[in-house]
Amino acid sequence: MKAYPITEDELDRIADLGLYSTICFSVAGACFGLAINFQKDQMLNAVMAPGVGETWEILKWLSVGVAVLACFLGVVLTRRRRGQVHRIKQESSFA
Repeated sequence: MKAYPITEDELDRIADLGLYSTICFSVAGACFGLAINFQKDQMLNAVMAPGVGETWEILKWLSVGVAVLACFLGVVLTRRRRGQVHRIKQESSFA
């Protein structure tokens, strides 16, 4: 088993990146689910009050946009976390 010298600041940064990426993926999943729910409701409700269908359509696409952005940010944060761990491993030398 290898032990890597790591500072508390580096450990906190790695933990924070993991937390933030998890939050981003959770937001992405929630927004995607909301968009699916808007689509389902639009398909099931044949008669809607004027303007409601358009509002739901806007909210659906807004939810999809936020989901895509949050997912992209989660991927970026995950890659940064992996890069941080990779850098620590490269800086360590074992005799």
